[in-house]
Amino acid sequence: MSRKVLIMAKKYQVFVSSTYLDMKEERQAAVMAILDAGHIPAGMELFAAGDEAQWETIKKWIDESDVFMLLLGGRYGSIEPTSGLSYIEQEYDYAVTQGKPYFALVAEEEYLHGKKAKDKNIPVFDEAPELKSKLAAFKQKVLGKISASYASKDKITAEILKSLRIIERKNIPGWVRENEQPNISDITLQLSELMKTHNELKAQLSESKKNEKNSNSFDAIIKTLKRNMINKDKNQSLYDLFISWQNTLIQGVRNIKVYPNEFLWEEVIPQLVKYDLMERNNENGRQSSIVTQLGKDVLIYIDENEKLK
Repeated sequence: MSRKVLIMAKKYQVFVSSTYLDMKEERQAAVMAILDAGHIPAGMELFAAGDEAQWETIKKWIDESDVFMLLLGGRYGSIEPTSGLSYIEQEYDYAVTQGKPYFALVAEEEYLHGKKAKDKNIPVFDEAPELKSKLAAFKQKVLGKISASYASKDKITAEILKSLRIIERKNIPGWVRENEQPNISDITLQLSELMKTHNELKAQLSESKKNEKNSNSFDAIIKTLKRNMINKDKNQSLYDLFISWQNTLIQGVRNIKVYPNEFLWEEVIPQLVKYDLMERNNENGRQSSIVTQLGKDVLIYIDENEKLK
């Protein structure tokens, strides 16, 4: 009888760096996305800009965090007295130089202007030319490294979830509840069984490769989706719709007769279910559909590889 392998739910503390007054809604979206992913948000936005002691505290928080995330808007932010840099740039530079896993989200100009138009009381942009110049230089530095742009709070959520999924695949420090940590004897038994399973799977894989079809690969799935024309009048393939509606599909679609749910439920989802990219559920008479793990993996593969072609 095989022994059940212990799976540790590793959590990461994510340090969120941003300016404060102009980025409250965006920070809230980021915090909720981090919590939804099962991790822990942290940040220093509630500290008043001040002295050297504050910077030492910020460094300690970054050091103790597992991941650093920059949320950049249209302001450069409060200046740290000693360096002459804003706190968010100094935090970013420190995280990068310390080798901390990081990613950055940069607001698109159209989004910022739209935000300013909705509420002129929000200080979306800096007024001082010197701050504008420093922000432009900082933004150029950020965009030259690991970063993505956003034009909505939904995009912030999607990019954070995607970035955290990628980071979760890496062997970086995190923390596990004490009662979930296996003892040494458990680990020894698990290693033995994992090695046995590895050898069995290796043998099976060697045999299955002889008959493996290209349709099982991501490339084959993508080709199939592109050939499946759902909306011929608009020249939209199943691939186009899967990409354009990915955030809605990942969050889940209920069977209700309102747009876009009705269109997705009747036209798009049945085809994606056929390729195991989505699954349907029925709980207490409420029908819904959500992207499968295979579907999420295909979307990640598309984002990381298709755009390079």
